[in-house]
Amino acid sequence: MLLCNFFNYIDRDQKRQKLNKDDKLGKDGKDYHSYIAYGEAIPEGETWYVIRRDCVNNYIELWNPMTAECFNFDMEVETIKGALTNTKSVNMNQRANDP
Repeated sequence: MLLCNFFNYIDRDQKRQKLNKDDKLGKDGKDYHSYIAYGEAIPEGETWYVIRRDCVNNYIELWNPMTAECFNFDMEVETIKGALTNTKSVNMNQRANDP
């Protein structure tokens, strides 16, 4: 949660996060939002991650805060299984056959 809040703070401070439709972005035109995601990894097992998304071009960074590893995706992820949360809401996604 600390890393997610840190990313959100930096992005708001640098004007790289648009919270309202009237907000102006910085000169780089980026609109980053960070989320906390619950998932499963090998060999870690159940793990919490931080997802940092550029809402302009759907570039996604998946951060493991325990290992400081960052995984990059240059396209929008279509399906996420698990839980996502940000400062406004909590979203759950679970398939019918999952326990």
